[in-house]
Amino acid sequence: MVKEWMNTPWAQEAHQASLNSLMEAARSGEQVHPAFASMAVELDEIDRVLLDQLREQRIAVLDCCLSRMTRDKTFAGRKEAEHGTEIPLVSHMTMIMPQDGDYEHVQAALDNLQRMNLIAVRMQTESKAPADVANNIYEDIYLLFEQVVERTRQQIVQQHPQYKERSVRLYAGEIVLTALGSRFLRVCKW
Repeated sequence: MVKEWMNTPWAQEAHQASLNSLMEAARSGEQVHPAFASMAVELDEIDRVLLDQLREQRIAVLDCCLSRMTRDKTFAGRKEAEHGTEIPLVSHMTMIMPQDGDYEHVQAALDNLQRMNLIAVRMQTESKAPADVANNIYEDIYLLFEQVVERTRQQIVQQHPQYKERSVRLYAGEIVLTALGSRFLRVCKW
């Protein structure tokens, strides 16, 4: 499968363009990390789309989970503390969707870019209900994935009925380039 992909005209062209830009950068005196050549080979089309978008701006990302929150009263009922348990539903949702609708390909690309330390995913620590993410990019992402989230929730509840009363919670965040990723994009073009 990998050999088949590497033999496609697109993969060969992208790989050659990456290597040419690395050699050109080295000739011009730019410091080129030795790992960049092998990293360029490990990128597929979705990896490159994500990196191209990150050249311009950060990418909004949303994680979704099933949550059960409980409130505990402390001394004399003066304060309430929330505690919860969560089950992941769909992670790393973005507005980037392949034409074939296979979002798992995007998730795999994000994992690959994180593995190579080209990107970092920064999530907020506070979760929100879907109704609380209105009129912004996170609402658009949730609406794009609403059916996937609901289908995944139903599958979990079928397998584990004790999770039926849990509510859907969202964590917003952003995908950013790391220092290595910024340097890689500065010298590697395709």
